[in-house]
Amino acid sequence: MTAFIFKWIAIVAMLMDHVGSVFITASPDYFIFRGIGRLAFPIFVFFIAEGCFKTRNIKKFLLRLFIFALISEFPFDFAFFGTGVYLYHQNIFFTLFLGALSIYTFTQFQEKDKPYKSLSMMMPFLIAVVAEFLYTDYGGVGVLMIFYLYYFRENFRYQALVLVFGNIVLALSSSPIQLLGILTIIPLYYYNGQRGKNFKYLFYAFYPVHLLVLGVIRGFI
Repeated sequence: MTAFIFKWIAIVAMLMDHVGSVFITASPDYFIFRGIGRLAFPIFVFFIAEGCFKTRNIKKFLLRLFIFALISEFPFDFAFFGTGVYLYHQNIFFTLFLGALSIYTFTQFQEKDKPYKSLSMMMPFLIAVVAEFLYTDYGGVGVLMIFYLYYFRENFRYQALVLVFGNIVLALSSSPIQLLGILTIIPLYYYNGQRGKNFKYLFYAFYPVHLLVLGVIRGFI
């Protein structure tokens, strides 16, 4: 399975998750939509880590993530909180950006001589604290999941443990339904390392656009 296929799986799961969150109250349908939605985040963080490894220019990659974090913030707040500005929960692109930033700073310190090299493993944890301070979606746990998926990129067993442990921690801090995110290990095992078709900006743009549409629909019902 290529990255292209996985990204579509994540987009469909994310859309169902957000529809469930915005429009459906506590009911069997709510748990079905949100349960399927738990598959999205582990796939996204896996491919952010993969992207950091395969990109030709990680600085441009970081800039792209940051720009879409800014673009997505109003649609995110509008869809979920009914307001243009909500300071206590930031959209997922900020988490993805900080996760990629943790990888970038790690690699930069790794290239330096001691004692700077010894700081490399501290940077992801410091950036995770920043994520918590900014109230980003999935917070510091999300940042560390991205970093360690990158760190163990040559050993899928360890990556699987990162996904298991990360989803358990998220479930303990939010809802047990997050444990369903562990199921992404099964399809990710069949990832063939290939990108597949390249519709890069479609996947980036879908996030703010679909949130804006959900927010508008929410305003009419």
